[in-house]
Amino acid sequence: MNSYNHYAFGAIVGFFYRRLAGIAPAAPGFRRIAARPLWLPAIGRVSASYDSLVGTIATETDGDAEGLKRFALSIPANTVAEVELPSGEWRARDGAVQVGEDGPVRFELPAGDHEFRR
Repeated sequence: MNSYNHYAFGAIVGFFYRRLAGIAPAAPGFRRIAARPLWLPAIGRVSASYDSLVGTIATETDGDAEGLKRFALSIPANTVAEVELPSGEWRARDGAVQVGEDGPVRFELPAGDHEFRR
């Protein structure tokens, strides 16, 4: 069989968006976004955008062999993102600090552009 319209190709692309870029629906129609990027040093920096029904969702990840160091997220209007980052201290662009000692750092973000660094 020589078909390029195979489920496996869609599954791989889905993995890129949901896991590597961290763009997944938390509610139907992306009214809530689940942003949980997976950092793989062998893959490296990832940037992606998805044109959903509510607007464009975009993310960027960067890091090194020690783990994820930067996560940027653009959330369209009238949506909310549920963000989950690896444990540690994360500093937002506005100076706010999120800390997770025993597990991942979890928080909710409103629409807009956000960036976190470690």
